[in-house]
Amino acid sequence: MELTPLEPFIQQSLMRLGRNLLAFQRVEACLKLFSPYLIPKDDVTPAIPPLNVSDLLARKITLGPLIELLKAANKLEDGSTFERDLNRLLTHRNELIHHFLEREDAALNSEERCISAISYLDEQYSSILPMHDLIVRMTKAFAIGLNASEYPEDVTNLKVSGKT
Repeated sequence: MELTPLEPFIQQSLMRLGRNLLAFQRVEACLKLFSPYLIPKDDVTPAIPPLNVSDLLARKITLGPLIELLKAANKLEDGSTFERDLNRLLTHRNELIHHFLEREDAALNSEERCISAISYLDEQYSSILPMHDLIVRMTKAFAIGLNASEYPEDVTNLKVSGKT
């Protein structure tokens, strides 16, 4: 089966869409893994609960509330760089998940629209990558701190579309 001239552009657009979705999902999974250990209850440090990766990853908590937990645990001042970067990450995630199809270039029905979508997705990925990488590193450090033999390396695997 022969590809049409547009199909390579569509494939590149979809690969970048998938890459960005995976990056957001990885951040969410990482935050799910260590968020129960972040905030002391009643200002008393709780006993460290056992690490049950399957249970933690299955939690029905989304990126927005997870980011709020992280911000609260770090007692961030309003407007701090870390808070702004977390908010930017969430905004980009919400744009992709809830509003990408509203974009004219999301139709991917011309070379120009594909190129525009690719550019948008690449800019989005570049914008979130520093915070993504920081959260992945924090999660790896957390796992090392717990000496977590059950810790899933695939959650923090940085290889997406051949990039590390």
